[in-house]
This record gives sequence, structure tokens and C-alpha cells, in this order.
Amino acid sequence: MSKNESEKTILIIGNGFDIAHGLPTQYTDFMDFIDVTSYKFSKAYQIAATNSGGLSEDYCNKVRDTVLITLGNDNQLLKFIKRQLESQRGMGENWVDFEQEIANVVKLAEKKFYDNRKNNNLDNLWNFDFDIDFSNVPTDSDKLHEDFYRLKCAFEYYVAEIVDKIVLTSYSKDIQNIKPDMIISLNYSDTYERQYSRFNEIDYIHGKALIMNSEHLTTHSFCPPEDISDDKKIEFYRDINHIVLGMDEYYPENELSDHTQFIQFRKYFQRISKRTGSKYRKLLTAEKLNVYVFGHSLDPTDAVILKDTIGHNNSRTTIFYHDENSHIRGITNLIKVFGNSFVVDKCDGNDPQISFVKQKDMTDIDDGGHFYLMKGLEYLKHIKEISGNEFDRNYYRVIDGLNNGRGIETQNDVLIAFSTLYNLGLLEQFQTQLLNAIKDKPVRDSAGDLVNAIWLDPEWWAEPTVDQRLEVPKEKRDFINSINEINRNKLGREGKQLVIDNNNYIHEYEKEIPVEISQNEYRAFLTRMIGALKNSNETKRIWKLLEAVTVSKGNVGAQIELKAMEKEKDEYKQIVAKVLLKYLEEYLEWKGALL
Repeated sequence: MSKNESEKTILIIGNGFDIAHGLPTQYTDFMDFIDVTSYKFSKAYQIAATNSGGLSEDYCNKVRDTVLITLGNDNQLLKFIKRQLESQRGMGENWVDFEQEIANVVKLAEKKFYDNRKNNNLDNLWNFDFDIDFSNVPTDSDKLHEDFYRLKCAFEYYVAEIVDKIVLTSYSKDIQNIKPDMIISLNYSDTYERQYSRFNEIDYIHGKALIMNSEHLTTHSFCPPEDISDDKKIEFYRDINHIVLGMDEYYPENELSDHTQFIQFRKYFQRISKRTGSKYRKLLTAEKLNVYVFGHSLDPTDAVILKDTIGHNNSRTTIFYHDENSHIRGITNLIKVFGNSFVVDKCDGNDPQISFVKQKDMTDIDDGGHFYLMKGLEYLKHIKEISGNEFDRNYYRVIDGLNNGRGIETQNDVLIAFSTLYNLGLLEQFQTQLLNAIKDKPVRDSAGDLVNAIWLDPEWWAEPTVDQRLEVPKEKRDFINSINEINRNKLGREGKQLVIDNNNYIHEYEKEIPVEISQNEYRAFLTRMIGALKNSNETKRIWKLLEAVTVSKGNVGAQIELKAMEKEKDEYKQIVAKVLLKYLEEYLEWKGALL
């Protein structure tokens, strides 16, 4: 596979991404953090209490005090959401949707406002799916706006000062193995930047939680100056926050111009005013788009983003799911966004364009040294963007990971190390080590799937020269050819190590049918495929693959191996051999006729 600049990769991350990293980013975590009865039991406080997250108890207390001051003593919107959470917990559900509850209140306020406040009876003003106690709900426009902006500021401060300060102790190999051109983050936190790479471009669709920079603010305080007038408070709290939190539009488009009193609660309005959610669109001109989704439920509220990416004309999407419930929810939401026909068409067939993959378990960052080696290489690769101290720290991580061999897990790791060290002029002292590491590592790609490394294409590792032409330097080409030779010998002896219950090995061969294959390699391939036929429900795919490889340029070796298999006692193998021999004879006859 050659490197194609018209092919781009986008990674979409949602709140499940933060949760997988052990962060208290659910709305209930925030509610527990500020609740007098739940504070000591909140996830954020427990992290501080054990000191495993790098936060002190005193620090958490100061942040909590600031959050409570920011919210105000009479935040009726917050009280309403709290009652809803208590109601849910009373029914055994530890869950509350901020944005849905905000929408419920705003709908009521809009109803009152647009009825010219003539109707003071709150009964049956809106058709809700469940009973809601609307007593003391702020339906006055000014009060509701102030409570809303206070709530946004408080939640943003919680994310910036608690969530973004917790030490991360695990990582996802699913995520580490993806090298995106752009990350679309639906989160407010900077988890990806902290744990994986701060060199990727990230489009924070809903804004990013930041420590507010304002001459009016003091350390750990979101309080406006004492002399500020009441009518300026709403403007103050509105202007200092950076995040998008609110509701989607429910009025038909032809009525929007008549309903703008509460437009600042709408997420699309906030995206425009906060200037978020447009960076990723520059990648949509790519001829091919690889899309990965992690920790996002594919909720229809983000339909525009999903249609731009997953719905791209030539996209291939991998959706990681946590458990079977999230798997089902993802499929259901995908159908809501795209419709049944689209989803069936894209998910079905031998080579689906949308695949659901169960995410790997999170890995401890100290497990084997792989994390620190790969992160160190990522930093060294961006030497022009890091300080000397950062270089020293990451250089010694790389040296340690290469010298003790703990950090290398796959041959792809070796190739990444080679490319980085080559560009730094450090290759000479490590080249022998890297080749030795290759010999001991499985022939796997960055995702851990077995690949046919015999045909590893050096052109994939091409890099732009000064005049922006893509070239592979001789040293790189020679190194990759050395790997190919090692693997040719390795696979010739051992055969291809296929995992029968995994369809990835079929997909890898399908992507690139070998141009030439030796007799030993064909024997190993044939043995594994026969085993797969006995245990797989993908028989059509395997047969198609058997036929394609059998008629490759190594068909003489294939004939010898198939005739030998005809003589085995296993009747099934005999029949398979006869069918393939007949297919090969027909192919040779057809090819001879062409000549």
C-alpha cells in the first residue's frame, strides 16, 4: 500500500473515551462533587482521597468552594436538575441528562414567554413523556439565562481544575495504534492531548474547558467584580465560558425567526458564537476517509458530524464499543441518523464499510514499557516543537525501551522506531538492535492483527522531501527489505500464524493478494485456510481467497501441494484439493488461450 496524501484519517471521541480512562466526567459525577451529602462519596473526591490521581484533598475542597460560589446560592435550574437526579435514583437509576433537563425547562419558559405570560397555570403547558415537578423552575428569561451561564461556568471549571488535573494511569491500545490527521472531540477535557499526543490537530466541537483568563477573575474564583451591576452579570458569565452545553432546536425552520428569545440555549448558536466545530471540514475533500469512533454513542444530536464523516462518499469506519448494550445502542442510533437501508448496506457483505469492534481492555501505562517507548518516539518525532528538557526526558524513555526490549511488541513498533531514529540521525547505533527485535516479534500490524509482512511495501514509509516529493531513502528501503527477508524465512519455516476465530486474517489477504508466493508459503497458507474452513462461517470468503492465491505466480508450487493433499486420508481435504486443482487447470487453460 503506497502512502496517499488524498487519504485522511479522523478519530471521533466521546465521553466514553474519558470514562474508559477512569475520569469522573459524567454529569452525575459533577452533581455528586457539589452535593453536601454525596461529596465524600464522589468519584473526584475518592481519587483525591487515595492520592492516586495527583490531587490533594485540600485542592479539591478549594475547587468545590469556587464551583458553589459560581453557581450561586439560588440557582433554580441546578435545583431542578438535582430533583430530577434524585427522582431517577429513587427508581434505581444513577443517571441524569443535563441537556435534556435544560431543554425541558427552556420549553416551559418559552411556552410562558410566547403566551405573553398570560397563563400562570403550569399544568399541561407541555406534553412531556414523564411527570415533572416544575415548582420553582425559573421561567423568567433573565433569571433562567443567569442560572444557565453560572451552571456552564461551574461545570467547565470542574472539568478544567479537576478532570484535567487527574493523573492518567492507563491507555487504550486501540487509540494508540491510530495515527489520525484530525481528532474530533465531543468532550471538554484534554485527555487525548495529555495521554497520547499534543501534536495532533483537535477540533473541540463543544469547546474546550480552560482556566478563564480575565482581569476580573482571581485564582480559584469565577466571581465578577463586586461593583458590577446586576444587569451585567449575565453578560459576564456568558463571556467567560468556552464550552457548548445546551439543547437542540425543535422549532421548524420556518418558525425560527419568531423564536429567538431563548436562542442562546441552542447548541448550534453556541457553536457559532464560540467558533467551534469547523476544523474537521477541511479533511472532507479527501478522496478516501478512514473514520474511527471511540466512546461515542452516535447520538442523533451529532448527526451533522456523523453524516459528514461516516456518510462521506468514500469512507471506511471502525466503531469501537464497550459492551453489548453500547453495541446495540450504536447500531440503533446509526439507523436513526442514516436510515435502515444505508446501515444494512454499509455493514453487510464481505468487506463492510462500517465495522463494529469491541474495544480492547485498557492497559496500565507501566505494563511492559510499550506506552513510554511509543510516546517517547512521538515526542522525538516532533523535536522542533518540544523543549530541551522534554527531549531529554523522552530520549531516555526511548533508549530504555529499546535497550531492555520491553517496549517493542510488534514489528510495526520497530518500523516506527526506525523511521523516527533515522530522521534524527540516530539510526547507526540502534539498527542492529531493531533487526534483532524483528526476529523475535510476531508478524503483526499496529492493531495486533496478523499481516502478510513478506510483501511489506517500502513506499508506505515514504516522506516528503524539500520539494515535497515523496521518496523512500535508501537506508529505509534496505531496512524494510531486510525485514521482508527475515519474515520470508520465518514464515517459510513456521507458516502463517493465523487466529481461526478472527476474520482479520481473511481481510488482510483480501486487501493484497500476493503477486508471488513460494511453495512453502503456499503450504502454510493452505493448512491454515483448511483449518479455517472447518471452524468458520465465512466459507465463501475463504474459498474466494483460496482460489485467488492458488492462481498466483506460484501456481507450480500450488499444484504440487494440492496433489499431495489429494492423497491424504482426510476426505474433506481431498475434495478441497480436487476442486482447487480443477480451478487452477481452468485458469491455466484460460491464461494460455490469452497468450
